[in-house]
Amino acid sequence: MAKCGKGTVARTVKCGEATKPPHTDEVNPGTCSRVKVFCLAPGEAEPDWACWQHLPRYQTVYKDREFLNCADAAAKLKEDAKNKTAAATTEYRIKNAPTTSYSGVEGNYTCTATPHWSFDRKKMVINLPRYSWPNMTDAEKAAVQKALDALRVHEEGHVTIVEEYVAEIAGKKTNISGSGPTTKDALAACSAKLKDYEAGIFAKHRERQDEYDSKTENGTKQSEVGGEDAQLVCP
Repeated sequence: MAKCGKGTVARTVKCGEATKPPHTDEVNPGTCSRVKVFCLAPGEAEPDWACWQHLPRYQTVYKDREFLNCADAAAKLKEDAKNKTAAATTEYRIKNAPTTSYSGVEGNYTCTATPHWSFDRKKMVINLPRYSWPNMTDAEKAAVQKALDALRVHEEGHVTIVEEYVAEIAGKKTNISGSGPTTKDALAACSAKLKDYEAGIFAKHRERQDEYDSKTENGTKQSEVGGEDAQLVCP
Protein backbone atom coordinates (compact mmCIF):
# COMPACT_ATOMS: atom_id res chain seq x y z
CA MET A 1 0.00 0.00 0.00
CA ALA A 2 1.30 3.46 -0.89
CA LYS A 3 2.45 5.73 1.94
CA CYS A 4 0.56 8.95 1.42
CA GLY A 5 1.45 12.38 2.74
CA LYS A 6 -0.52 14.45 5.17
CA GLY A 7 -3.97 15.40 3.93
CA THR A 8 -4.19 12.56 1.40
CA VAL A 9 -5.35 8.98 1.55
CA ALA A 10 -4.50 5.95 -0.53
CA ARG A 11 -7.21 5.07 -2.99
CA THR A 12 -7.24 2.08 -5.33
CA VAL A 13 -8.37 2.97 -8.85
CA LYS A 14 -9.19 0.49 -11.61
CA CYS A 15 -7.62 0.88 -15.01
CA GLY A 16 -11.08 1.29 -16.54
CA GLU A 17 -10.04 0.65 -20.12
CA ALA A 18 -11.84 -1.92 -22.24
CA THR A 19 -10.26 -5.27 -21.47
CA LYS A 20 -7.92 -6.79 -24.07
CA PRO A 21 -7.85 -9.63 -23.30
CA PRO A 22 -9.26 -10.82 -19.95
CA HIS A 23 -6.69 -11.79 -17.36
CA THR A 24 -6.60 -13.99 -14.25
CA ASP A 25 -10.07 -15.51 -13.74
CA GLU A 26 -12.11 -12.78 -15.38
CA VAL A 27 -14.60 -13.69 -18.08
CA ASN A 28 -14.96 -10.92 -20.66
CA PRO A 29 -15.18 -8.06 -18.17
CA GLY A 30 -16.46 -4.76 -19.51
CA THR A 31 -13.43 -2.88 -18.24
CA CYS A 32 -9.98 -3.91 -17.12
CA SER A 33 -9.78 -4.56 -13.38
CA ARG A 34 -6.05 -3.93 -13.01
CA VAL A 35 -5.56 -1.41 -10.24
CA LYS A 36 -3.16 1.33 -9.18
CA VAL A 37 -2.98 3.17 -5.87
CA PHE A 38 -3.08 6.99 -5.87
CA CYS A 39 -2.68 9.40 -2.95
CA LEU A 40 -5.71 11.68 -3.20
CA ALA A 41 -7.05 14.53 -1.11
CA PRO A 42 -10.63 14.35 0.16
CA GLY A 43 -13.00 15.06 -2.71
CA GLU A 44 -10.24 14.84 -5.34
CA ALA A 45 -11.42 13.06 -8.48
CA GLU A 46 -9.93 9.70 -9.31
CA PRO A 47 -7.43 10.07 -12.18
CA ASP A 48 -7.81 8.37 -15.53
CA TRP A 49 -4.94 6.02 -16.26
CA ALA A 50 -4.09 3.13 -18.53
CA CYS A 51 -2.11 0.10 -17.42
CA TRP A 52 0.75 -1.29 -19.49
CA GLN A 53 -1.62 -3.53 -21.42
CA HIS A 54 -3.53 -0.53 -22.69
CA LEU A 55 -0.67 1.68 -23.75
CA PRO A 56 -0.43 2.25 -27.52
CA ARG A 57 1.52 -0.50 -29.30
CA TYR A 58 4.10 2.11 -30.24
CA GLN A 59 4.81 5.81 -30.40
CA THR A 60 5.24 7.56 -33.76
CA VAL A 61 7.89 10.14 -34.59
CA TYR A 62 7.86 11.94 -37.93
CA LYS A 63 10.75 13.48 -39.87
CA ASP A 64 10.13 15.76 -42.84
CA ARG A 65 11.84 14.99 -46.11
CA GLU A 66 11.51 17.46 -48.96
CA PHE A 67 11.95 16.90 -52.69
CA LEU A 68 11.81 19.00 -55.85
CA ASN A 69 8.75 17.20 -57.22
CA CYS A 70 7.15 13.75 -57.33
CA ALA A 71 9.56 12.40 -59.94
CA ASP A 72 12.52 13.56 -57.81
CA ALA A 73 11.02 11.86 -54.76
CA ALA A 74 10.33 8.60 -56.57
CA ALA A 75 13.84 8.50 -58.04
CA LYS A 76 15.58 9.17 -54.73
CA LEU A 77 13.42 6.66 -52.85
CA LYS A 78 14.24 3.99 -55.43
CA GLU A 79 17.92 4.84 -55.04
CA ASP A 80 17.59 4.48 -51.26
CA ALA A 81 15.98 1.09 -51.72
CA LYS A 82 18.75 0.01 -54.07
CA ASN A 83 21.32 1.00 -51.44
CA LYS A 84 19.29 -0.80 -48.73
CA THR A 85 18.68 2.49 -46.91
CA ALA A 86 15.52 2.09 -44.86
CA ALA A 87 12.92 4.83 -45.29
CA ALA A 88 11.64 4.21 -41.75
CA THR A 89 12.97 2.58 -38.60
CA THR A 90 11.62 0.98 -35.44
CA GLU A 91 13.21 1.45 -32.02
CA TYR A 92 12.64 -1.00 -29.20
CA ARG A 93 14.15 -2.17 -25.94
CA ILE A 94 14.09 -5.79 -24.81
CA LYS A 95 14.86 -6.09 -21.10
CA ASN A 96 15.97 -8.86 -18.79
CA ALA A 97 15.49 -8.46 -15.03
CA PRO A 98 16.89 -11.74 -13.65
CA THR A 99 16.31 -12.96 -10.13
CA THR A 100 19.27 -14.57 -8.36
CA SER A 101 19.57 -17.05 -5.52
CA TYR A 102 22.47 -18.75 -3.73
CA SER A 103 23.04 -22.20 -2.32
CA GLY A 104 25.99 -24.04 -0.79
CA VAL A 105 28.41 -23.49 2.07
CA GLU A 106 31.58 -21.49 2.65
CA GLY A 107 34.11 -22.44 -0.03
CA ASN A 108 31.52 -23.82 -2.48
CA TYR A 109 28.65 -21.54 -3.45
CA THR A 110 26.36 -21.69 -6.45
CA CYS A 111 24.52 -18.69 -7.85
CA THR A 112 21.43 -19.32 -9.96
CA ALA A 113 19.95 -16.59 -12.15
CA THR A 114 16.49 -16.90 -13.69
CA PRO A 115 15.90 -14.49 -16.62
CA HIS A 116 12.65 -12.52 -16.78
CA TRP A 117 12.15 -10.98 -20.22
CA SER A 118 9.98 -8.04 -21.17
CA PHE A 119 10.00 -5.02 -23.45
CA ASP A 120 9.37 -1.40 -22.65
CA ARG A 121 6.19 -0.35 -24.46
CA LYS A 122 7.00 3.32 -23.86
CA LYS A 123 10.27 2.92 -25.78
CA MET A 124 8.68 1.24 -28.79
CA VAL A 125 8.96 3.95 -31.43
CA ILE A 126 8.32 3.91 -35.17
CA ASN A 127 10.18 6.66 -37.02
CA LEU A 128 8.31 7.58 -40.19
CA PRO A 129 9.10 10.12 -42.90
CA ARG A 130 6.78 12.81 -44.27
CA TYR A 131 7.36 13.46 -47.97
CA SER A 132 6.61 16.82 -49.53
CA TRP A 133 7.49 19.08 -52.41
CA PRO A 134 6.17 22.42 -53.69
CA ASN A 135 2.68 22.63 -55.17
CA MET A 136 1.66 19.04 -54.46
CA THR A 137 -1.56 18.08 -56.21
CA ASP A 138 -4.31 16.14 -54.47
CA ALA A 139 -3.41 13.09 -56.55
CA GLU A 140 0.23 13.35 -55.48
CA LYS A 141 -0.77 13.69 -51.84
CA ALA A 142 -2.88 10.57 -52.18
CA ALA A 143 0.05 8.69 -53.75
CA VAL A 144 2.34 9.76 -50.91
CA GLN A 145 -0.21 8.73 -48.30
CA LYS A 146 -0.58 5.31 -49.89
CA ALA A 147 3.19 4.78 -49.84
CA LEU A 148 3.49 5.94 -46.21
CA ASP A 149 0.54 3.80 -45.09
CA ALA A 150 2.31 0.77 -46.57
CA LEU A 151 5.55 1.81 -44.89
CA ARG A 152 3.80 2.00 -41.53
CA VAL A 153 2.43 -1.51 -42.02
CA HIS A 154 5.98 -2.71 -42.69
CA GLU A 155 7.28 -1.13 -39.49
CA GLU A 156 4.36 -2.57 -37.53
CA GLY A 157 5.72 -5.92 -38.66
CA HIS A 158 8.91 -5.15 -36.73
CA VAL A 159 6.80 -4.34 -33.66
CA THR A 160 5.00 -7.67 -34.00
CA ILE A 161 8.32 -9.52 -34.16
CA VAL A 162 9.38 -7.91 -30.87
CA GLU A 163 6.05 -8.73 -29.21
CA GLU A 164 6.02 -12.35 -30.36
CA TYR A 165 9.70 -12.97 -29.65
CA VAL A 166 9.51 -11.63 -26.09
CA ALA A 167 6.37 -13.67 -25.44
CA GLU A 168 8.24 -16.73 -26.71
CA ILE A 169 11.37 -16.33 -24.59
CA ALA A 170 9.41 -15.19 -21.54
CA GLY A 171 7.45 -18.43 -21.67
CA LYS A 172 10.58 -20.57 -21.39
CA LYS A 173 11.95 -20.97 -17.88
CA THR A 174 15.74 -20.97 -17.95
CA ASN A 175 18.19 -21.13 -15.07
CA ILE A 176 21.79 -19.95 -15.43
CA SER A 177 24.24 -21.18 -12.78
CA GLY A 178 27.78 -20.35 -11.73
CA SER A 179 29.92 -21.55 -8.80
CA GLY A 180 32.78 -20.19 -6.70
CA PRO A 181 34.34 -20.24 -3.24
CA THR A 182 32.43 -17.10 -2.18
CA THR A 183 29.05 -15.66 -3.09
CA LYS A 184 30.87 -12.86 -4.92
CA ASP A 185 32.81 -15.38 -7.04
CA ALA A 186 29.65 -17.38 -7.70
CA LEU A 187 27.82 -14.23 -8.82
CA ALA A 188 30.69 -13.30 -11.15
CA ALA A 189 30.63 -16.75 -12.75
CA CYS A 190 26.85 -16.64 -13.03
CA SER A 191 26.91 -13.14 -14.51
CA ALA A 192 29.44 -14.16 -17.18
CA LYS A 193 27.25 -17.05 -18.29
CA LEU A 194 24.17 -14.85 -18.19
CA LYS A 195 25.88 -12.28 -20.40
CA ASP A 196 26.63 -14.95 -23.00
CA TYR A 197 23.07 -16.24 -22.79
CA GLU A 198 21.64 -12.74 -23.28
CA ALA A 199 23.93 -12.16 -26.26
CA GLY A 200 22.49 -15.26 -27.90
CA ILE A 201 18.93 -14.09 -27.23
CA PHE A 202 19.59 -10.66 -28.74
CA ALA A 203 21.39 -12.16 -31.74
CA LYS A 204 18.47 -14.47 -32.50
CA HIS A 205 16.05 -11.57 -32.32
CA ARG A 206 18.23 -9.46 -34.60
CA GLU A 207 18.33 -12.37 -37.04
CA ARG A 208 14.54 -12.44 -37.22
CA GLN A 209 14.32 -8.70 -37.79
CA ASP A 210 16.98 -8.82 -40.51
CA GLU A 211 15.30 -11.78 -42.19
CA TYR A 212 12.02 -9.82 -42.31
CA ASP A 213 13.74 -6.78 -43.83
CA SER A 214 15.61 -8.93 -46.33
CA LYS A 215 12.49 -10.73 -47.50
CA THR A 216 10.49 -7.52 -47.85
CA GLU A 217 13.43 -5.36 -48.96
CA ASN A 218 12.65 -2.88 -46.17
CA GLY A 219 9.00 -2.75 -47.16
CA THR A 220 9.42 -2.04 -50.87
CA LYS A 221 8.35 -5.64 -51.49
CA GLN A 222 6.00 -6.04 -48.52
CA SER A 223 3.69 -8.13 -50.70
CA GLU A 224 6.17 -11.00 -50.21
CA VAL A 225 4.70 -11.49 -46.71
CA GLY A 226 1.32 -9.88 -47.27
CA GLY A 227 0.45 -6.24 -47.69
CA GLU A 228 1.10 -3.40 -50.10
CA ASP A 229 4.58 -2.57 -51.36
CA ALA A 230 5.85 0.67 -49.86
CA GLN A 231 6.65 2.41 -53.12
CA LEU A 232 5.81 5.90 -54.35
CA VAL A 233 4.00 5.74 -57.68
CA CYS A 234 3.55 9.21 -59.11
CA PRO A 235 0.14 9.89 -60.72
